[in-house]
Amino acid sequence: MGLGAGVLLMFVGAVLALDAIAMPQAVTDVVRTDVVGWICLAMGALAIVLGVVTSRQSHRQHPNRH
Repeated sequence: MGLGAGVLLMFVGAVLALDAIAMPQAVTDVVRTDVVGWICLAMGALAIVLGVVTSRQSHRQHPNRH
C-alpha cells in the first residue's frame, strides 16, 4: 500500500465518519458507518506513515537510485 492508497482510505474514512453523505437505511441497519469511517481514517494514516518510512529506508540504502 502506498501513499495514494492511504490518501484514498483517509478520504473514504472522512466521508463515512463525518456523515458527509446519507447512507441508505439498509446499510446503516447492518453497519455503523461512523465506526467504519474512523477505522478507514486510522488505516489510511498508517498506510501513509508506512509508505514514507519505507520510502526513506529505500533511499537510504540506495542513495544513487531515484
